This record gives sequence, C-alpha cells and structure tokens, in this order.
Amino acid sequence: MRQSHRRRGRPFGPRAERTDPSAVVFDDGPLARDADDAVDPERFFEEDPVLDLRDHQPEGKRDLNKRLISATAVAAVVIAAMVAGPAATAVVIALAVTTSLSELFALLRRRGHHPATPVAMLGAAGAVAASYLRGPAGLQLVVVATSVAVFGWYLAGGSRGSVVTNAGLSFAGFAWIGVFGSYAALLASPATFSGHQGIYYFLGALLCTIAYDTGAYAVGRRFGKRVLAGSISPHKTLEGAFGGTVSSVLMGAVVVSGIPPWTLSQAAALGVVVAVAAPVGDLFESLVKRDLKVKDMSSLLPGHGGMLDRIDALLFVLPATYYLLVAMHAG
Repeated sequence: MRQSHRRRGRPFGPRAERTDPSAVVFDDGPLARDADDAVDPERFFEEDPVLDLRDHQPEGKRDLNKRLISATAVAAVVIAAMVAGPAATAVVIALAVTTSLSELFALLRRRGHHPATPVAMLGAAGAVAASYLRGPAGLQLVVVATSVAVFGWYLAGGSRGSVVTNAGLSFAGFAWIGVFGSYAALLASPATFSGHQGIYYFLGALLCTIAYDTGAYAVGRRFGKRVLAGSISPHKTLEGAFGGTVSSVLMGAVVVSGIPPWTLSQAAALGVVVAVAAPVGDLFESLVKRDLKVKDMSSLLPGHGGMLDRIDALLFVLPATYYLLVAMHAG
C-alpha cells in the first residue's frame, strides 16, 4: 500500500483514522449514522488517489436548507397532482419514472455501456400509461412489447459493445424503475380500484415510506452503532432500521388507518410490509451506486441527489403494497 503524501487543509478531528475509502464515498440513505460523512466522489476519483478525511468539511446547515427546499417543492407537486385527481397523479408518476431511468442510463453510458435508452424510456412511459388505463393486463402487454423492442434494437445494430451486457442492463433498468414504478399507476388507477380509492392506497404507501425514511435517518444518526450491511453501505445501521420500522408501523396503524378505504388491519400490515421493502430498495440502489462509483444518481434535487435517490425505497414498496392489497381483497 502506498504511503499517503502530505495534504493541505485542517485536520478533521484530533487524528485521522485509516478508513476504507468506499465506506465513506458511497455511504448514503436514511440509515446513515451521520449524513455529513460523505465525500464528493469526483474529488476522490479524479483529484487524488489517496483519500484523506482531513480535507472534508461538512456542509451542515446549508445542506439542510437545500434538502428542505427540494423536499417542499417535490411534496407540493405530488400533493397538487393528488388533489387534481388520478390522471394528474399518473402524469407525475410518469415524469418521476422516466427521469429516474434517464439518470441511471446516463451513468451507464458514462461508464462505457450502451443500453437501449430510447426503447427502455418509451417502454417505461408506456408501462405507466398502460397500468393506469388498463390495469395489470396493460402492464403485462407493455412489458412483453418492450422486451421484444429491446431485442430488435440490438438485432438492428443499435449499440456497440457487448450485446449481452447492454441488453441485460436495458432490461434491468426497465424492470427496476419502469415496471416497479408503474405499480404506483396501478394503485392510483380507477381501472384497478374503483373511483378515487386508488389515490388513497397510493398515499398510504407514500406516507409509510416517508415515515420509514425519516425514522431510520433520525434514529440511525443519533444511536446507530451496529452495521446493517457493511459490504453495501457501511454506515447503515440496525438501530436505524429499527427506528424506521417503528415509524412505519406507527404511521400505518395510527394515520393511514384513518384514511378511507384503508382498514386498521390493512394499514398495520402495510407498515410491516414497508419496513421490509423500503430498506431493500434503499440498499439495492446503494449497491448500484457503489458499482458505478458515484455518490448520487444526479444533482437534480439539491441536497438530495437525483430523482432515483429519492424514490429508491418507494420503488420496492409499490409492488409490495399492491400485492398486499390484492391478498387482503381490498377495493
């Protein structure tokens, strides 16, 4: 191991401990013990091959203000869409899904891969529209059509490089973001649940996911000690996961249960389901970012990263919520 050379800047703390660089660069998400532990990945990968924590200066209050402004703006758009009705909600869902998929594919292209971007993007938008208009049958049709179109894209010579790798990445991105995200449209669709019931089912999933993220972040930052998944995101903790679970279950049992057509049993079960699905979604995105060597998917939302960074947990919660409601004969 090469010996670190002297770096300018004030020491970070009384002494700099030897640290696994990936544990700092790729730490993110609501279970982090300290949200200020992250280092700019571009600085790490481009300016100097040796990581030195002494150069890191936490953003603090300025970063918190950015997060609050971005979160408020996103919340305002979502609330306005829900008030406007299921169709407007479906439009916002389509925008979030296609934006997230474009972030992923942009990073893949920067890493030298060649996904079938136009095909997958159209497929993702079509999956949301078909789910809203035709329900599960519409989603199935678009999945098959998009799969055939991806095969056709590479048969027609639409990409350089490895066909197996690039086609696999195209399918993976479409499934992860396009198909999973379309379950939001399935929940909100009058074709799935009569009237405006679906809007409130979607709202329940959204509230419990937000509660999980908030509880996990707060508890993990204050009390986090035991690592949850060290090989994926070393600063996510079991204490944070516990805090998120309690928050999600309480949100379901206390708040969501009071929103018709949710029943107490459905809402309580939702809280448990979210507590399982949300961290899986969060950890999976962390795994992808670690592999792509980035901290955030983009800088679209100041203080938060990209759109995909904000909906990573929700992407796994949505299908879980849908099948929970089907199993409990809701609607």
